[in-house]
Amino acid sequence: MKYVFATLVYCWIAVSSLRAGGQVHAHLLTEDGAPLIGFDARGVPIRCGTGDEELIQVFAEGEARWQRWEIVPSVLRASSRDPFYIFVFPNRAVSSVRLVLPTSDVVKPENLDFHDDGLNGDEEAGDGVYTLGPFYLHENQSEMTFHPTVLSPGFLQVIDTGGSISTFAIEPTIGVLPADFDGNPVHVLGDEAQVTRNLLNVKRERLGFQEMLRGFAGSESWNYVKEVYKFVQDEYDEMFLMSSGKLELYAGRVNWNQNGGVHFGVQSQDIYDVTYDESRQWGSNGVLESLNVLDYQQRGMNPNNMMHEFLHRWGAYLSLSLGYKNDTGHYSPYSDANSLLGGYEWVAQGDGSFARKNGKQVYRASPVDLFSMGLLPLDELPDLHLSREIEFVGRETVLQAGDIVKTIASDDIRIAHAERMPDWESPKTHFRVLFVIESRDRLLTEEEMAFYAGFVGEAMRELEDGEPDPAMGGSWAPVTRFFGDRVTWDSRVKVKESLFASGLDHDRDGYESRLEASLGLDPFDDESKPWIRVKVTGGGEMVVEVYPYQEDGLVELQRSENLVEWVLVEGGEIVQEHLRYEVPENIAGFFRTRIDVPAVAQD
Repeated sequence: MKYVFATLVYCWIAVSSLRAGGQVHAHLLTEDGAPLIGFDARGVPIRCGTGDEELIQVFAEGEARWQRWEIVPSVLRASSRDPFYIFVFPNRAVSSVRLVLPTSDVVKPENLDFHDDGLNGDEEAGDGVYTLGPFYLHENQSEMTFHPTVLSPGFLQVIDTGGSISTFAIEPTIGVLPADFDGNPVHVLGDEAQVTRNLLNVKRERLGFQEMLRGFAGSESWNYVKEVYKFVQDEYDEMFLMSSGKLELYAGRVNWNQNGGVHFGVQSQDIYDVTYDESRQWGSNGVLESLNVLDYQQRGMNPNNMMHEFLHRWGAYLSLSLGYKNDTGHYSPYSDANSLLGGYEWVAQGDGSFARKNGKQVYRASPVDLFSMGLLPLDELPDLHLSREIEFVGRETVLQAGDIVKTIASDDIRIAHAERMPDWESPKTHFRVLFVIESRDRLLTEEEMAFYAGFVGEAMRELEDGEPDPAMGGSWAPVTRFFGDRVTWDSRVKVKESLFASGLDHDRDGYESRLEASLGLDPFDDESKPWIRVKVTGGGEMVVEVYPYQEDGLVELQRSENLVEWVLVEGGEIVQEHLRYEVPENIAGFFRTRIDVPAVAQD
């Protein structure tokens, strides 16, 4: 089934494909009541819509005009005294670029005009990239930062040579880590990529994922994802794609600037009324099922937006004939779906009426979500309801029996969908997901990797027994309980074995030296030996870390001053899956881990 565009004043809605079959869902600002995902910290709305290949190709052929900004580095520790700079590429001839509506969040330069003169942090005079800086965090930022957060210097304004003024819709932000925030070890894969346990960073010349998010990547989208498979194994059914910079449109479909995320369907699901498999075009051999592009920092990297996009893999694909969803791929706001894809919670009052909650905070997938995924049999799905269009006023609205215009029972769904029904006998309950962040012309710093991997780590964290369900809102939170206890997740990066030599212990002496680790097998593979690194913590202490820590005690750390005599390093504490040893400042030397290798029985 293919829908066509309905173009209205300041809005458009559609569902269609990069190719025939593949579904694309994007989140943007509309004025027609399209489902609202939420607001960012500055109150800029994030809404939903969709796009297709015809529009994308028009963009690629020149209708769309894009501009870019980046903050470098995009993340600092709260204790850092290092500077950061804002780089703006207007992608056209302009008379000036300026920071307007400046905030007090950071320490700014006195002159807020950007420059392209090769001075004060500008890389090259006349290259069309305008630079402003240096900026600094406030000296007392550590006292105000207890969790990862973002700060904004202000908004960016561009004045064209003809005198017309335009302002970037979304303000630039810098991520800030608490001074004592520890990230996982980073392993560099040559000049083009690096990994932590749960995040792949790829370097490229363009912000391709942002192009996909803004709707003008066209067939280049496939190549951007194929590049990812240069570094990882084809074992992921889902990808989340992020960027360390921002693209916006200044001409064409500028409402795409409000996109918080976009979903690309790679393979059809059981509830679809069409079947397709486009995985090979994306570089996968029938494994990859869908892609989700998330916007920069807080705009896209939050559980609300993340799980909204993920849900598009199955929803909203109830038959339009039922009237429960609209043709934007979302549930009607006048439904009781209470899903991240639309609708609200209705509480039965016992007399045929309902109390509709006019605001919502979602903690778990709704019954209609679980049904669409095959996790809830049709016979266990409660009746679905639609009301007439009644205004959302106050905290709740009482819907009388006469306000209910349709009740949808399980038999209605069975008739409407005929043979295209979810697989309740063997639904998918384990998800292998890959998180990727692109950076332009550089690899991310250790602090940047810690920030973005921190978002992934918190999203994929398994909740403890007794820990309450977190809200799928705008703050970092685990999503692992959203679909219930049956569903499990694995976000470990599985690096291609071809990038490593075979084995860590090259001299077969039962030891792994740091040199051998740098040449060895993927350190995040479960079968790999632990590896070590020396680092300085946010508090300035020098430490040696063994990763991953093994609780069975088969690993020990040794130190040597001459690479001949080795002594055991006592102590060590477990910190975020590392075994950490403090190193006194006056001690120098070499470190290695000792692996107790079981003896092999001889014939």
